[in-house]
Amino acid sequence: NTARAALAGAYNALQSTSYYGGTMLFFNDLAADNAVHTGTLQTYADVDRHTIMATNTSIAGIWSQLYEGINRANVIIEQVPDVTGLDPAERDQILGEAYLLRALHHHNLVRHWGDVPLRTSTVTGIEEASQVTRAPAADVYAQIVADLEQAEALMTSTAQTTRASVGAAEALQARVH
Repeated sequence: NTARAALAGAYNALQSTSYYGGTMLFFNDLAADNAVHTGTLQTYADVDRHTIMATNTSIAGIWSQLYEGINRANVIIEQVPDVTGLDPAERDQILGEAYLLRALHHHNLVRHWGDVPLRTSTVTGIEEASQVTRAPAADVYAQIVADLEQAEALMTSTAQTTRASVGAAEALQARVH
């Protein structure tokens, strides 16, 4: 049950208002001139005018949520192999989904920021998080591809519509390449 709950929590990171629940999607459209800002939120207006400053709290929220999602996936990747009483096929599916989620988060980071910190293990404290450095985009892409290959090898689900599947891993791998 805890492995299933952890996976639900990993998916929950996607619906944050800073991520696919809103801001990141809006910012993508604003930056691409597919939308026009007409409200009062200065952080959105900055994106629309292409004048983003380091103090933009909405951008910081996107960044933080992406790494929160990565950390949740890393917890699953590190802990689920040791869960007793879990059917091996279900364990592999859960792990495969976690690898796909980690790849997706890293992909969103690298395509927006280029060189970014590459996190492949759980961050357990502020001191550890403060020691991370940016990895070259090529290294991040290599990890994304490795995670997607691992996801494809572990997952057996091909018909999922609300969770990761082999087809989702293949689609993201095509986008990466």
